[in-house]
Amino acid sequence: MKNKNGFSLIELLIVVAVIGIIAAIAIPNLLKSRQAANEASAIGSVRTIGTAQSTYQSTTGGGKNFADSLTTLNAFGHVDSALANGVKSGYVFASTGVAATTSLPSYFDTIAIPQSSASPPPPPPPVTAFFGPVNLTLIRGVQNRNRFVRVGVASILPLPAYFYLQVPSSGSIFGTGTRRFYANEIGVIYACSVNENPELPSPPPAQRVPTGMTPIE
Repeated sequence: MKNKNGFSLIELLIVVAVIGIIAAIAIPNLLKSRQAANEASAIGSVRTIGTAQSTYQSTTGGGKNFADSLTTLNAFGHVDSALANGVKSGYVFASTGVAATTSLPSYFDTIAIPQSSASPPPPPPPVTAFFGPVNLTLIRGVQNRNRFVRVGVASILPLPAYFYLQVPSSGSIFGTGTRRFYANEIGVIYACSVNENPELPSPPPAQRVPTGMTPIE
């Protein structure tokens, strides 16, 4: 009669424990690598938006005005459709330009924040775009220790404007990024942790430097 040997319960538990240890070491590193790639892509996209705004100002803007939105930049071929929709490589983007007046020059603000893990609510029909003009105070909102992103969509007759709140992913290993980015017509890109609460600069003639963010390039 043949002797049939198998794995004991203890041996199986040891194998499971070893697999768990390997996963605990490997998975965080993989997620951190993904975050680093997303952040590098976001910095590149913010730089691209700045170049696009400069190109728009010198051409369509008549050497005076910046584009009012990413949608406008896309309409004139300055950014791709992914950026125009406001979401790319784990980040949410917005760039809002303000036209010049008789006393003040045109200016713009560009932001990039890690994409929320929560899906945005569907817009009321027949609106098909999730992202419209974005409230630039979105990186300031704090409530119950969660920072909320307020995403506003302009009205399309006969429908009223509406907005929804997103909770950006935290700086943990499970988020799509650990930093927020900001740039304007000055051309400097600033960054801060998603756990910080920066302040956007005021319009000209105020100094166009955000508070609580560090220049990175």
